[in-house]
Amino acid sequence: MVSLLDVPLRSYPARLTIMLTESIVSRYPRVMGKFKIKLRKLALRQGLLFFFTFSMVVFLLHPGRFSSYRAFEVFHIQPDLEKLFEAATSTDAWSLSNEVCPENWVKRMQESDTILLIPYRNRKQHLNILLNYFALYFQEGFVPRVLVIEQLGDLPFNRGLLFNIGYLETNSLGNYSCLILHDVDLLPVVPVSYTCSNTPVHMSSSIDRFRYLLPYEEMTGGVLMIPRQQFLRLNGFSNRFNGWGGEDDDLYMRMRTAGLPLQRRPPDVSRYRSLYHPPQDPSPNRYKILAEFESDGLSTADYRVESLQQFSCYTHIQVRFSSG
Repeated sequence: MVSLLDVPLRSYPARLTIMLTESIVSRYPRVMGKFKIKLRKLALRQGLLFFFTFSMVVFLLHPGRFSSYRAFEVFHIQPDLEKLFEAATSTDAWSLSNEVCPENWVKRMQESDTILLIPYRNRKQHLNILLNYFALYFQEGFVPRVLVIEQLGDLPFNRGLLFNIGYLETNSLGNYSCLILHDVDLLPVVPVSYTCSNTPVHMSSSIDRFRYLLPYEEMTGGVLMIPRQQFLRLNGFSNRFNGWGGEDDDLYMRMRTAGLPLQRRPPDVSRYRSLYHPPQDPSPNRYKILAEFESDGLSTADYRVESLQQFSCYTHIQVRFSSG
């Protein structure tokens, strides 16, 4: 008689069930025949149960499982910053059209050698929240100047090109030695240092939608600080990534090729909350472009400025890509 243990099974509980049962009924061959089909079904169920349990554990532990802060309870957030978030998102918060920053806030911003670049399109609520939050967050000490670069037209959103434009347009705004590349949907929920470093620093390595874990070692997206001259040395971002994703990984490759080390701050001082937004259309050829790794960037940025407005809390520039 062929034992059911000869059947290859990956589930140890299933094999143990068969072994114990066969040892009991081996003295009764007739009974054994009746149990063969039932044992095989039981083994299959045990195997499927093991596979399902293992898959669920992997799913639960994956850092990118949560697409927004709504899907996961925010923890380790300071109560005073939670109050700032509530104030920034309240219905009576000042709007972008009539905002007025405190006088001492404006003075400190004008004396800063750091400029914070925010690429933007069709996310007015997020921009409103972020600027309200910054006006409260930078109440004391250091205040960076804020430049919002808005993309006009119907072409896919190009985050890398907008950062390049932001860099190029800062030449007419002042002498800034440091850039902070900041997504519009990220808010610091711990005291994060926005003062400049002498090497690139990934400031947002701990984001709630990734369960405050770093999804992969090459990540530079979210909030990145980089000295101005080093950004120029890299020729900025690639302009070829139309749509979501790819441009920050390309920038990491540029930094590695140029021999620039990327710093990361400890998670307890680099924690950010992400504002909810629907998934964006990905850049369709991002993997192909990454593999080609061309050196386009600042030197090939093709655009025109449609308008520039100076507000007390920030500068707003609207641009249109020449191809659209």
